[in-house]
Amino acid sequence: MFDGYVFVETDDPAGMVTALKRTPMYTAFLSVIEEEERLFLPIKPEEEKFLDTILTDGMMHVSYVRLDGHSRVKEAIGPLEWYMDAIVKVDKHHRRALVKLPLFGEERTIKFCLWLDTDPRLELIEAEKLRRKESLQKTIYHPGDYILYTAGIFADVPMEVLKVYPEKNCLKVKAPLFDGFIDMDISMDDVVLTRP
Repeated sequence: MFDGYVFVETDDPAGMVTALKRTPMYTAFLSVIEEEERLFLPIKPEEEKFLDTILTDGMMHVSYVRLDGHSRVKEAIGPLEWYMDAIVKVDKHHRRALVKLPLFGEERTIKFCLWLDTDPRLELIEAEKLRRKESLQKTIYHPGDYILYTAGIFADVPMEVLKVYPEKNCLKVKAPLFDGFIDMDISMDDVVLTRP
């Protein structure tokens, strides 16, 4: 993920620098100058939060993704789900997504490993997919509610629910089109409640 980088938690930064300089493969460390002294570049609270969201027991696990026909991520389970808006490239062949984020003083590209529906089933991913599906089915929609359609071109446009078809797992919504509106049927699997 951060090739060649070592993250250190220490109460003795000066001693750590001395020890690192004695290491044969040591080249440099990210640093800042404070009061004419060169110090390690500290990890900011938001950077620590980022590392906490993507790592579990010090490891970054794969993220399950559901892609649309254009290799865009429609849904993610795992570390990538928090950074879907920052994806710059999805490489299905190599099973990775590249995400650009400001980290450690500059914009960096981070590789997230992907798991697709065509890959063998992983128990943790399947359990989370089932949990989310059951949670979604518990959500009850009513005419007059507003939803966001996460799978289509209207992803950021609140749409009013006109009719609910629970037996089909479907909603009829009022979708904007040019200067007017059209009625459109969409799956409940691809919507979230929102405000008008």
